[in-house]
Amino acid sequence: MECLRAARRYSELRLYDFLLQHPLLLLDSLAPNQLAALNAGFRRSFFPTPNSQLPTPIRLVGFENHSGRTYLGPGARPLGRVLAGHGNNGQDGSEGAVYRNAFGCYMHGSLLPKNPFFADHLIGLALRRRYGPGAELAPLDDRLELAAQRAMVDRLVRT
Repeated sequence: MECLRAARRYSELRLYDFLLQHPLLLLDSLAPNQLAALNAGFRRSFFPTPNSQLPTPIRLVGFENHSGRTYLGPGARPLGRVLAGHGNNGQDGSEGAVYRNAFGCYMHGSLLPKNPFFADHLIGLALRRRYGPGAELAPLDDRLELAAQRAMVDRLVRT
C-alpha cells in the first residue's frame, strides 16, 4: 500500500504525464540488466557539440529492479527505447520519462557511473542553473568508463 500512496503523491506533482500501476503480488518483478537507446530527440540537447568519446549510437546501460508498470501519456517523452530488459512496463519498449530537466527511469544505482555522458549532462544542467548559460563542465577523460560501458553493451547485445 505504501507504493500506491507514493505513486499518488508523485502523480499529484504532475512532473510527468504517466500512469503507474503497481500489481502488488500479481506480476513478477522485472530485474535484469537493461540496455536502452537514447531517444534521438535528446542527442542535440545532451551533446550540442561533437564529442569523439561518445558511443554511437548513444546507449544507456543499467540495472532495473521493479514490479510496477509505467505507461506514458501523450504529454510524456520516453528517455529511450529498450534494446534489452523490460523498461517502463515490459510491453511498449519505452524506458524512462523526460519533462524539461526532470529525468525518470527504472535504471537504478548504476545509471550514472555506467553512463558518464549522462552524469556529465546532469552536472552541466545544474551548473547552468546555478551560474548561468555560459557555465560548462570541463571535459573529463571518460575512456575507462566508456570502455566498461561498451563491454556491458556488447554483453547485452549478445544475450
